[in-house]
Amino acid sequence: MRASNPRFPQRKALKALKVRCPLTQRFPMVLTGILVHYDDVDVSVREIIDKGGPRMDVHKMWRLVLWIFLGNGGFMHQPWKALRDTPCGKSYRTDMRQPLEVLRWTIGAVHATGSLMRVIGSDGLDKKSRLAGKRILWICDWHAAVPRLVTAFHEGSQSFTKTLNSLPGFRGDLTKKEIMILLSASSYKEVSRVGAEGLPFGQGAKNGATAFLQVPQMDGKDAAHKYDVALSHLVPQLEKTIDRLFPHLPPAKRKVTLGDIEPCLCGAFIYAKMVEKLRESLPNGRLGPAESHGESNWGAVCKLGVPAGFIPHDLEGTPEASNLARVPHVPYARFKLASVPPPSQLTRKRLFARWGGPWMIRKDNLSKKIKALKAERKAERLAPATAKRKKTR
Repeated sequence: MRASNPRFPQRKALKALKVRCPLTQRFPMVLTGILVHYDDVDVSVREIIDKGGPRMDVHKMWRLVLWIFLGNGGFMHQPWKALRDTPCGKSYRTDMRQPLEVLRWTIGAVHATGSLMRVIGSDGLDKKSRLAGKRILWICDWHAAVPRLVTAFHEGSQSFTKTLNSLPGFRGDLTKKEIMILLSASSYKEVSRVGAEGLPFGQGAKNGATAFLQVPQMDGKDAAHKYDVALSHLVPQLEKTIDRLFPHLPPAKRKVTLGDIEPCLCGAFIYAKMVEKLRESLPNGRLGPAESHGESNWGAVCKLGVPAGFIPHDLEGTPEASNLARVPHVPYARFKLASVPPPSQLTRKRLFARWGGPWMIRKDNLSKKIKALKAERKAERLAPATAKRKKTR
């Protein structure tokens, strides 16, 4: 993966490869083989975590919280680009209107694109319920906790993890893991140390550790520490294997960190399954040399299904237009709030009614509940006219 990724080409390593991995070419944003080459990590580190130096303050923490709320910046990072330079995304204010303005924009974008997952990014299962029930107001809790998170960050990994655990939506491993991985990728040791020391292992990474590294499943409060110890012992062996297989990679690209291992173990199952399906569709179950069978290799890869959260690219490394959804540009003045809505209005149903209109995943695939509601409303509108006609008769 490290030698085949078209977004981060390594010329000497590419020259040494007999066949470039077509799966890595097809999904270069996910199958990167190295943490800092994930687009989600690269952009967040450059634009948030390391921007302005290593010092963590409320402004940087709020932008990091916003990035996480959008699902690692949102679909193709379009939501992040739309909000990062607005007053509700650029710096932190104690005003509760700030997270509600983010919600207002998000609800409007979901309504405009017709799908939550065309706005919220990442393939984590928690992202599909980002705006569900009481969870829709989690960002308000996260916003209020920003000063506490900054204080805990400066106290160290243990204190920061404890504060994250006190917030709704961060108690589980998934979202907490994402924020720790991003911190661990910082180029500043004082920042990366906080993330690396508190990096939890999600279930996908645990499964990968068992299947590929024979590390038994471990749970409990000290599970993260146990995985840290077990996998740290394997780092030298992994680096030797990379040295043997890819001697032309630059030395820095042959290094392995726990931040690399966790997401790669998580993605290993998906990659292995795709390899299995790809072999079934290739002659003799093997890739042919790039010169003679390059097109057949690529054609077979393009016939594979696209896993959740993956963006397919063409051979030039460009995202395929058919898989992109454009989030509309909305001037800040249109979603700016003059005041905080009363508590009675801060419910999912009323927020969608105020800021998004009827919310439909697909116009041609409405749920029975929404169809019934529309029929009921139509009947209510027609009832007075029907009664009036009967009376005149």
